Amino acid sequence: MARGQGLHSERTILHDPRTGREVWKMTSWDQADCLATYMYLQAFSGDQRYLVFSSNLTGRHELYRLEIDTGRTVQLSQRQAPPSTKDPYGDVVCHFHRNGREVFFLDGGSVVAIDVVTLGERIVLRAGDCGWRRLYGFPSFTPDDRRFSILFVDADGVHGIAVVAADGSGARPLRKCSKAEEHLTHGLVVPAGDLSVTFNVHPDRQNDFSLPPSQRARAWKVDDKGAAEPFLVMPAGFRATHEYWGPSARPGEPPRLYYHRKSVPNWTPTWIESVSMGGADRIEHYHSADRKLGHSCISPDGRTIVTDVQDPNGNELIRIDLVTGASEILCWPNSGASGGNFTHVHPSFSPRGDMVLYTTDSGGRPAVFIVPL
Repeated sequence: MARGQGLHSERTILHDPRTGREVWKMTSWDQADCLATYMYLQAFSGDQRYLVFSSNLTGRHELYRLEIDTGRTVQLSQRQAPPSTKDPYGDVVCHFHRNGREVFFLDGGSVVAIDVVTLGERIVLRAGDCGWRRLYGFPSFTPDDRRFSILFVDADGVHGIAVVAADGSGARPLRKCSKAEEHLTHGLVVPAGDLSVTFNVHPDRQNDFSLPPSQRARAWKVDDKGAAEPFLVMPAGFRATHEYWGPSARPGEPPRLYYHRKSVPNWTPTWIESVSMGGADRIEHYHSADRKLGHSCISPDGRTIVTDVQDPNGNELIRIDLVTGASEILCWPNSGASGGNFTHVHPSFSPRGDMVLYTTDSGGRPAVFIVPL
């Protein structure tokens, strides 16, 4: 199989046996793993005609464009880099540019953009052109769509964050780790104000309560001049995970950082909370005393959060109304949930907020599903 080759994936309309809600199984390739993208990345084209997912149908993970109404599918990528033995899923994490047509992804040492309508492909950035060893993570776009952040490893093996021009005109380092053994994850552009990026530093020291709070931060924030400061710090007995930026449910308010607060050393109780752009004004949005809330996402209008649960083989998708506080179970993906990215549900919203995308391996191999709202 090759890039541009046409395929077909039959959409199957199901009904959740516990909630009765309609659910669409979008991928029908039982001989391959099919995976939706990470929960805060956009997998739908702007007009919601297409869905992009990854699959190892060819023997390695590539990106595919699926027309939601017809099931017509096209292989989008033909990656040149050697397949990763460490994280084949992470190799093909993709994110739509806000123009709604180009999907950005990594191919080894390059950021590649593909127009999902014309299939035109362009190289946006090559790590070697900057003197770096490799790129990793995923693009996170600025509000004006002209730039995005990406993570890199330099020639000395030091990890850092770079800001890249979306038109391919260049990149510059924003911040480097202080030590070669540290690495960064979850680089997310703050979607308002001057350029700043939140990120995680690993190893994670959140649970080392002998350290001062500033050294236990889950998320740090770096500004346009490279100055970094601790941003999201939990009190002793708790840790934060899976944060993402999203609009506020309060009209006229700037974006907020949403995250899961989990109990230490046990997972539960678990909360979904958010903080303001300044790192304060903490709001509790949802609480579960006994369910392992794992990954969540927020709708484009800031009104609704959908969260998965990471209790293996018995997990639900929960929709939370941030204005009224009401919640309901949409369906039960019942994913294995303990097998890493291949079995995590990772729910995400469509651009109009009327569909929720997710992955489950409840039928054997991972497949892509949609819950129409």
